[in-house]
Amino acid sequence: MASTCKVTGSLATLPGMDAAAICNRFERNLAAGLGDNRLPQDLAITLTLHPRGAIDARLTRAGETYPVISVDALDRALRADDLDRLASAAAQALSDTSSDPSSRSAAHLKGT
Repeated sequence: MASTCKVTGSLATLPGMDAAAICNRFERNLAAGLGDNRLPQDLAITLTLHPRGAIDARLTRAGETYPVISVDALDRALRADDLDRLASAAAQALSDTSSDPSSRSAAHLKGT
């Protein structure tokens, strides 16, 4: 199965970007964070945009579901570079193979 990405929620929170652009940027940065030029074949990504300046990533790989990873822009609107931060945190979660994915803690990053 090829990797898949979908975007849900309020697209208006990232002005100027449609769902395809959001997925492309996230996937490109995730692949770079994993140290490869492509994503794992069996990766499913759901990015949820919240109207109050937060974005969540839900990752599933080979039947394993990882904790939700979030970025919050507390005092400003979301920006495209918040996707980069989210992808970096997601890459770290995917790279952490030392424990069972269900026992990993959720990553939550706050913007400035």
